[in-house]
Amino acid sequence: MKKLIVLFILVLISSCKSGKPAEPQFTKTGALDGNWVLEFVSGGDMQTLYPGNAPTLFVDLKQNRASGKNGCNNYSGPITVVGNRLNFSENMISTKMFCPGEGEKTYMNAIQKVNAFDIGTDGKLVLISGDIVVMRFVKN
Repeated sequence: MKKLIVLFILVLISSCKSGKPAEPQFTKTGALDGNWVLEFVSGGDMQTLYPGNAPTLFVDLKQNRASGKNGCNNYSGPITVVGNRLNFSENMISTKMFCPGEGEKTYMNAIQKVNAFDIGTDGKLVLISGDIVVMRFVKN
């Protein structure tokens, strides 16, 4: 009987031992910080939309802000980041210089659709709407 009790206690103790600690659900948030250059936007050809300067995105997670150049004008505004969820404020402000073509409009419309992000093994930032990649950036 004593052997049975000792065996039961050993089984109980060993079952309480945890394995390796749980990994965080999403560890890429910190990598989002910094300067990015657009290399793809859905709804248009990069060379046609931005003949000269590709739009940029600067993410400052400490301030919860994003800023950059949308192909013509500077823009800035608050962002919300929770795990891999990313939302750009509808109240993004921008300078009002005249911009020919559709580049600025395409960029700002795409950024407003974003609700998630991922950073691939290649280090590229993809901005996602639902399950569709709407923008892709490379680290600058």
